[in-house]
Amino acid sequence: MPRSVMLALLVPAYVLAGRIGLLLAFANENASPVWAPTGLAIAALLIVGIRAWPAVALGAFIVNLINSGSIPAAMVIAVGNTLHALVPWITRGLLLGRLIVPDLPWVWTVVAVILFIYLMVNALFVGPVGAAANTVSARPISSFLLGLLVLVLMVPAIAILAATVIGIAIVPFVLCAIVVAGLVGKVGVIRAIGRAVWPEGEDDSRVQSFRSVILGFAVLTVAYMIPAVGLITWAITGVIGLGGATAAFRAAMRRNLPACTGGGKGLDVDLRVAGFLRHVRQPPAVGRELRLPGLGGLAGANAPGLLT
Repeated sequence: MPRSVMLALLVPAYVLAGRIGLLLAFANENASPVWAPTGLAIAALLIVGIRAWPAVALGAFIVNLINSGSIPAAMVIAVGNTLHALVPWITRGLLLGRLIVPDLPWVWTVVAVILFIYLMVNALFVGPVGAAANTVSARPISSFLLGLLVLVLMVPAIAILAATVIGIAIVPFVLCAIVVAGLVGKVGVIRAIGRAVWPEGEDDSRVQSFRSVILGFAVLTVAYMIPAVGLITWAITGVIGLGGATAAFRAAMRRNLPACTGGGKGLDVDLRVAGFLRHVRQPPAVGRELRLPGLGGLAGANAPGLLT
């Protein structure tokens, strides 16, 4: 049976099972000792995958709307009933300190989507991702400490910005910058792990970068399945990635700063101007040749006219 048909049948099946369950209520019309829709929702997620959650949410909303007649109450209860389908992942995954429960099929769909997003980030920002990977590989502890510093200072900085009218408009851009830096840095950490497994060549091609991302993602996926280790690995790599991206951005700004001043030519211009002013303050005698730094010699006869 096509999955679209299964999702279309899931909504009326959930509504019917919910109405039957509410017929068994005796103490409260909204509470039943037997609630078959929860098992139906879990079965749908196991068979169809994470894409079944909209049908579960819609079915729960219709059941509770018919029973209570209140749209806000029906929405709240529908959210709770939908989260029931996530109970296996919460109890056997999150509470055990791991992000991936291998025997839940819909989890692997989420993993595949996340891998696709990471590959797209690596393709669009191959330079920043490579710089973050180099920073993380060279200074992992410094990247971790810098990432912690960014997270600690982020809250008071946003609070200060939100206290002003102009700052409120800036806050969304700051949050977007932090999210992008964290995402680029996380991909950089994954690429650094992949390069440690299979080193990249000197040509640094996109194919090699994709290979490193896939290998690093595979290593992290295995780590995410281990209780306690998975959640700790996720947190540490996220902080290191944010710090690595921040450090790489700071290093890029330092490298580009001399280019903005003409590669140091601005300093030469300043020195020539200073020398010119020094000669102007002390004009040479008439008939002597006037020589200025960076300028050719001028005839003595023209010097008084120039100085006046």
